[in-house]
Amino acid sequence: MSETTLGVCLLLGLFYLFVGIFMLTEVLLNAVARITARTEQISEHEGKHLYIEEPLWSTNIVNITLLSVASSSPQLFLCWISTFAVMDGTPDKLGPMVIVGSAGFNLVVASAVSVLAATKVKKILNLCAFLTTAGFATLAYIWLFIVL
Repeated sequence: MSETTLGVCLLLGLFYLFVGIFMLTEVLLNAVARITARTEQISEHEGKHLYIEEPLWSTNIVNITLLSVASSSPQLFLCWISTFAVMDGTPDKLGPMVIVGSAGFNLVVASAVSVLAATKVKKILNLCAFLTTAGFATLAYIWLFIVL
């Protein structure tokens, strides 16, 4: 096989992978749009009997989550590759360490940008969801610390 044929085959393979990623991303974004479109009816608002449709999910939170997943995907693939490359022995420590470092960096930077972008003091409307997210994030970091 000549170098030109190999180059064309690799280019076609790369194009095929990009089309696959596009299709998976389209399915993911359609699912996110359906989830964030869900609303609930509130019968009372400020003492008045009105029926208001209020979204169940904040689109800002969903967008930030998608951004963090997209920015962390290279680290996830590095971890998977380092785990599956050595199936019989101990996996390389690089993959999990990159994920922990990247997750911590993303958490700090995303929090800092969110605080800097806020123009006024905001109130947490759903305290239960906030505490659940904070609790599970803390448990995840504790579990990673124990495992590593």
